Amino acid sequence: MRYLFLLGTIALLAAGQVLFKLSAGRATLNKWDFLLSPPFIIALFTYGVATLLWVFTLKVWPLTIAYAAQAITIVIVITIGVVVFKESLSTVQYLGVGVIIFGLAILASG
Repeated sequence: MRYLFLLGTIALLAAGQVLFKLSAGRATLNKWDFLLSPPFIIALFTYGVATLLWVFTLKVWPLTIAYAAQAITIVIVITIGVVVFKESLSTVQYLGVGVIIFGLAILASG
């Protein structure tokens, strides 16, 4: 169950970022219209649920492990950005993603 809490939090945070990106991409005349867009409202709800799940996660995981594990969210969101939104990364940015993954592997082995 504790893995479900941790992985659920990570998945919800990544989903929230994608929804925020979708709400930011809505072209309107009023720059504040995104506040009432369905993707933005769903993103807020998603982050709310993620926050609740995070509290449950911290009940069963040490903060040092749980917080470090959330770094995988960065890799997930960057991957979605490249694959779904056709964003590009420089070689240095790819290296940075590799460093994050390597760092997580080190933390997991300790």
